[in-house]
Amino acid sequence: MKSILFVLLLCFGSLQAQEDYPKFVNQPKWILKFAPRILAPKITYEKVINLSSSWGIDTRVHAFWLPQSIRFEGFYRRYFNDNGPLGFYIQPKVAAGYFDYQIVNLKTNGLQVGGGFNLGGQFNIGINHAVIDVYAGIQWIAPVYFNIEPINNSQGFVNYGYNTIHYTLIALPLDIGIRFGFIKMRKVPLTETFENDGYY
Repeated sequence: MKSILFVLLLCFGSLQAQEDYPKFVNQPKWILKFAPRILAPKITYEKVINLSSSWGIDTRVHAFWLPQSIRFEGFYRRYFNDNGPLGFYIQPKVAAGYFDYQIVNLKTNGLQVGGGFNLGGQFNIGINHAVIDVYAGIQWIAPVYFNIEPINNSQGFVNYGYNTIHYTLIALPLDIGIRFGFIKMRKVPLTETFENDGYY
């Protein structure tokens, strides 16, 4: 009889220990994405706030034969569901950067500042934690010119040549793109997961 009681107590203690032991689940932490462009690479870091929102930094670089420039865009992303960072979203952004170019008789440098608004969707592409991010929107990244040289203009004023290069090769007002990346996951106790967590 004592041996039976001992076995029952042992089993009960084991079950109690399993109940007290925290369960861990996978939860999205951040995403690193790249645009498939050789001459104008784009790198995006997205930090997950919760399963309906995130913030991030988008780095846009132009190099080689294009006007040389770099721009950083900070954004906030709001998903339409509670399964973020996957699904459809809206994304306002602000931007700041620098440019320097010399093309034929066009030569200048300066700053670029502005912002924009995008709509898009981010989805799994079949590989474990791999994503595709497709978006479209509008942006206005205005140039602030320094060291301006006249362009066949006797008065020395900036003419449309500078703006044409800026708004076609550096900061097209229509912002359309695609990125590929991977979600970094983390293990957290079940009690600390986001509400309505869809990752376990």
